[in-house]
Amino acid sequence: MKRITYALPAAEALLRHRVDAKRIMAKIERYASTGAGDVKRLVNSSALRLRIGNYRAVFEETDTTIIVTHIGPRSSIYSSGGWPTIQTIKTATGETLVILPLEEYEALEDAADATRHAAAIAKLKRGESETLTSKEMKALLAAPKPLAFWRRKRGLTQAALAKRGGISQSYLASLETGRRQGDPALIKRLAQALSLRMEDLVAD
Repeated sequence: MKRITYALPAAEALLRHRVDAKRIMAKIERYASTGAGDVKRLVNSSALRLRIGNYRAVFEETDTTIIVTHIGPRSSIYSSGGWPTIQTIKTATGETLVILPLEEYEALEDAADATRHAAAIAKLKRGESETLTSKEMKALLAAPKPLAFWRRKRGLTQAALAKRGGISQSYLASLETGRRQGDPALIKRLAQALSLRMEDLVAD
């Protein structure tokens, strides 16, 4: 089976869709092992897209590895900017609805996927981001909070990270279990101490 790694945007997406994460990862692993799945190469891109029910996983593939850069439900394309030619209709109550041909919808979806993929790969090549192995991704999903996983991955004790964040060890422990949430300023300090984005600590 090809070695699978997950870029941080893909890891964040799996945390947001935790209820479906196991199924999504299983389908990716199946493809990595057998090549089976609803896969297509995106136009003008090195990316491939694997359909998994109402989700899609976008990835880069070599002879030995798969780097998953983005995972999301199909409707999330509308948050990425750019619109196809659309038609609208009004309902009897005055509500405006959009009519979008399937071909245009899928073209927009693919273009958005390709753009996100290129950005993720560029960050990895510049050393501005990192990937998680499948084992690490499963550990992240199993952790009570992302903070607990990332502290351990960075090889820090609770005492060491608490000192960097300017808080007590007991307070950090309560953040890791979810008993406390922490204010944005604190989360930013902890993210900086762990060389992460704030959203990597609050993705779920």
